Amino acid sequence: QECEKIDWNLAYVSMPMFIKFINTRQFQDNLLIGFVYSIGSLTESVVKSATSSFIKQVKIIEQENPLDFKFLIDKLLNLSRVHLKIDRLSCSLIKTVDLLIQNDLFSNPILTEDINYPLEFLTLFLEHVKLTKDMQRLISYTDFFCDMLQFDDEKIRKSTMVRLMIQLCHQYSRIRKITASKLFEALINLPDIFESDDDNNECISLLTETNWDQSIDTIRAIRNRICELTNTPKPVLKTNSQSN
Repeated sequence: QECEKIDWNLAYVSMPMFIKFINTRQFQDNLLIGFVYSIGSLTESVVKSATSSFIKQVKIIEQENPLDFKFLIDKLLNLSRVHLKIDRLSCSLIKTVDLLIQNDLFSNPILTEDINYPLEFLTLFLEHVKLTKDMQRLISYTDFFCDMLQFDDEKIRKSTMVRLMIQLCHQYSRIRKITASKLFEALINLPDIFESDDDNNECISLLTETNWDQSIDTIRAIRNRICELTNTPKPVLKTNSQSN
């Protein structure tokens, strides 16, 4: 009778109920896919309800049973490996993982005990970003890469910075602009990347004052200077590539 009174069509009503079963093994796969899809929904009310319910419950699982939390992250990694090429799920997967990073859920030491999950996600996303020209997917990847810079892990930071340097010379000027803006936001909180305040200031100026609509040849020289300032290897120019 209680179920009959519930309006299951209302996301703010149904999402908090469904999420309570996310840690139940027989429901976990389907629920995880459902919440991932909803987090990337085009409907604002669905996104808001799915996001708040998901993060709240994942935090509870992390605090009450770290092993279950690790299992859930592993499940999300496996889902990403299978579904990243699927248009209707790819952006949602990237946004979901980035959401976990933004809520400090990837900083739990259990996620680097035997498998370095942040690095696993980064490696997977680096492979797939090369394969897409979809604007929304590229923007979601850019958000993810910039948020990954917060990890004090040399391999993660180096790989992430190289990818972002590539995107500063992307064939789409919009991606160049978005990357520069997002990278600026990330670097102002990471002064330790620079050897001096002068390097920091010059890099910030280049990111914010450059006209990223200029020709790739002009942009490349600026990008290479940013590489020098951040001690990032300069990307190697490849023919027939979407970026260089």
